[in-house]
Amino acid sequence: MSIPADDLAFILYINNISIQINCYVPIFLLLFGIIGHLTSCLVFVQRTLRSNPCSIYFLAASLSNLIFLITLLGPMLNLWNKSLNLLSIVSVLCKLSMFIVLVTRTLALWFIVLATIDRYLILCSSINQRQMKNLKQAYRLILIIAIVSIFIWIETIYCFDANLTGISIKCFVNSNVCLIYNNIILALISITIPSIMMLIFDLLTIVNIRQSRQIIHPSINTITVSNRRNRKIDWILTRMLLTQAFLIFLFNLPQAIHIFYLTITFYQPKTSVQGTIAGFIYYILLLLPFLSSCISFLLYLLNEKMFRETLIKLGKKIIERLKCNN
Repeated sequence: MSIPADDLAFILYINNISIQINCYVPIFLLLFGIIGHLTSCLVFVQRTLRSNPCSIYFLAASLSNLIFLITLLGPMLNLWNKSLNLLSIVSVLCKLSMFIVLVTRTLALWFIVLATIDRYLILCSSINQRQMKNLKQAYRLILIIAIVSIFIWIETIYCFDANLTGISIKCFVNSNVCLIYNNIILALISITIPSIMMLIFDLLTIVNIRQSRQIIHPSINTITVSNRRNRKIDWILTRMLLTQAFLIFLFNLPQAIHIFYLTITFYQPKTSVQGTIAGFIYYILLLLPFLSSCISFLLYLLNEKMFRETLIKLGKKIIERLKCNN
């Protein structure tokens, strides 16, 4: 069946826009995100922050995002030289890269969920709830989330393959059943559920903040310098988290909704124009989670003085060590 000339021109126009966007926008976001998350990791391991469970969750999320973006850097660079795209040829690399991408993206979002729960618990008036917030518990939860995520996405070893025929993406799922399964798991486990949990605990945290302001605080003389510093760090981390969690919710949920739509209408026949539009929307919505992942460092840097001061101190330490070595 031939395609009308107007429809063909429209399809070529949309495809050209998609190619231009995919060639330049993701690579810029990836490079900026890699530098940002690497810097964030260096900041969150500093002594003033690493004793706080929320900082540990931030560190785990930044490290997951860093691995996620580094893994995607190769395929993005290969868009400019497809002859070097080994992921499209070597099946093992295809499976491994997709496994790392899906696991680390899931981990990054769920670590932020743990951080929002941590902020909610620290502002609770219940002593038992506050006692749940400690470093040992944080490491234990991080390990549990990592094991569950690996178990969920271990199917990539079977479902993904390289050098597939009949589709433009050579490293992709090898059956419709795998495609539907991956779409549902990605939309539910990696996007919708963590995003909604972030929003819920963000709202609960805001309620706790308002209630805590109405509580009569102890005398200033009874508060030690260490407690003041820890309390200040807690409030700063809470502000950082609230901003990031709201952005993650706004940027990730549209992609989940679109994935659900594509899954529901998967077996419905579509015209060439409808398929092109659906693919274009999918790629645009795919950039939104990248954006939320890549700008977190910029939010920390612009909004929080403590983050900037810690980063400056880190830079001075590095410069001093370089001078000593020379």
